[in-house]
Formats: sequence, structure tokens, C-alpha cells
Amino acid sequence: MAANGKSRMVSVRLSVQDYEQFRAICSANGGSKVPELLRSAVSYLLENGQLRKKTTATLEQRVAELESQVQSLMVNARAASSGS
Repeated sequence: MAANGKSRMVSVRLSVQDYEQFRAICSANGGSKVPELLRSAVSYLLENGQLRKKTTATLEQRVAELESQVQSLMVNARAASSGS
């Protein structure tokens, strides 16, 4: 096993455009190398256990709940102002 705990290698092919975007992100973040950026991205996904689709679905559900609550508050406010 490697001294830093990394014992597996994954090979990924990227389009030239994707690779250049990764390099630009690296440059913007202090010049780290593409493999370091990819390792960080994979670590983030593993730590959070979520992908964007799940996060988006959760946010959409929460927005729907909040919209319902706002509607309920508006109805209550109208009823209260009518009863005054």
C-alpha cells in the first residue's frame, strides 16, 4: 500500500474541452494539478453521499412545501384582516 493510503488507480478519458476546463479551475484555485482536483471531487462525492440529482429533488420538494406554507399564511392573513 502507498504511504499516503492511495492504493488504487482509476483512468478516465476526458475531452480536450473538459480537460482544459479542469486546468482552468486548477489555475483559479492556486495551481493544483488536475489529478488533485479530480481526487478532491471524488472525495467530496463520497463524503456527502449525494449527487446533484438528489439534492435538486430535495430542494424542489422543500420549495413546494414553502410555497404551500406561504399560501396558507396568505389565506390566514386575509381571513384575519376581513374579521377586523
